[in-house]
Amino acid sequence: MRFLVTGINGFVGRHLAAELLGAGHSVRGFGYPDTNDIHNQIEYDPADIRDQAQLNALIAHRKPDACIHLAGIAAPSLAEMNPQATFTVNTLGTINLLRALKDHAPECRTLCVSTAQVYGSRRQDCEPVDENTPLRPENIYAITKAAADEAALAFGTVHGIPVMTARPHNHIGPGQSNDFAVAAFAGQVKKLALGEIKQITVGNLESRRDLTDVRDVVRAYRMLCELGTPGQAYNIASGCCVSMREILDRLCRLARVEADYKIAPELFRPTDTSLSLDTAALKQATGWHPVISLDQSLADIMDSLQ
Repeated sequence: MRFLVTGINGFVGRHLAAELLGAGHSVRGFGYPDTNDIHNQIEYDPADIRDQAQLNALIAHRKPDACIHLAGIAAPSLAEMNPQATFTVNTLGTINLLRALKDHAPECRTLCVSTAQVYGSRRQDCEPVDENTPLRPENIYAITKAAADEAALAFGTVHGIPVMTARPHNHIGPGQSNDFAVAAFAGQVKKLALGEIKQITVGNLESRRDLTDVRDVVRAYRMLCELGTPGQAYNIASGCCVSMREILDRLCRLARVEADYKIAPELFRPTDTSLSLDTAALKQATGWHPVISLDQSLADIMDSLQ
């Protein structure tokens, strides 16, 4: 299949490109090339997700068989600082892309990547959340993704084009930005091991997260494009929650340092736990299950740090 990947220069996009190439697909990137291209087989089309005319021209020219839409503002902290830009990119950008696909590549199988944060966090019971659960986003980032998620599925139904959405929990792996907790911890642990700092700065270590390796996540994206059912949303999760304290302890053991840390008030958030996601729909459609352990993920993250 000829894949078009938006946001291919990001953390997830680089791993996705490698996954698709490894499965024998051709891959074209959407965005702007930079000096950190993961593979010389990746070609880029410069375009702005906010520019409908550019998108129309690109899709009309390339006519992809499949599209995985990653482009967007992914850090909730950045979304809170600029809500208007986040809506423009995350929500309207998704609609712009779908309009271009409808008009110029209506057979293209499209996966719009959402987030498990669309479900919110305050639920009355502990039952796993399936894809039919009403969305209850609780922050600007989640609101923009929920709007994009609902719009994508509705757009596909109304216009008869094959669109799916993916709702992954947190994912981690080599190359992730320090805007995210595990990557920030790993970077500090590395500096502690090298003697560059004397103490690690953290937020709330009692929060618990369902963490999936990014390489497992992108494998799910590929399999959904190959085997998923249009009109369906799919949860993606490891099914196992771990505290941020345990993540820090494991990283310190890998680096053979003591977990000496201080809590920064500006980083502290109320204790919370990732919702339990029902991933039966994904497993039924594709047979997917995570294969990379948390320990392997953390070791690979540490090994990737310079």
